Amino acid sequence: MTENVDVKPKISIRVAHEGRSITIKVRAITPFKKIFDAAEAQFGVQPGTFKFTFEGNRILADQTPAELEMEDEDVIDAHLQQIGGSY
Repeated sequence: MTENVDVKPKISIRVAHEGRSITIKVRAITPFKKIFDAAEAQFGVQPGTFKFTFEGNRILADQTPAELEMEDEDVIDAHLQQIGGSY
């Protein structure tokens, strides 16, 4: 008898922005681009509106949770992307 074992288990990643948070379940090998798109849709903002950080470091779209050694229920922060500068 064989067991159905998910060889690519999912982890829950929480995305926090301005006191709100959402949880997204993904595989550890999922590129953050998909996570970013899902988070921005959930928060009701245009794609590319946020920049994301984990433990104070910027997350790039082509990175994965596995590369950052993320674990279940880790939190990434969403910050409004600042465009332009000042006078």
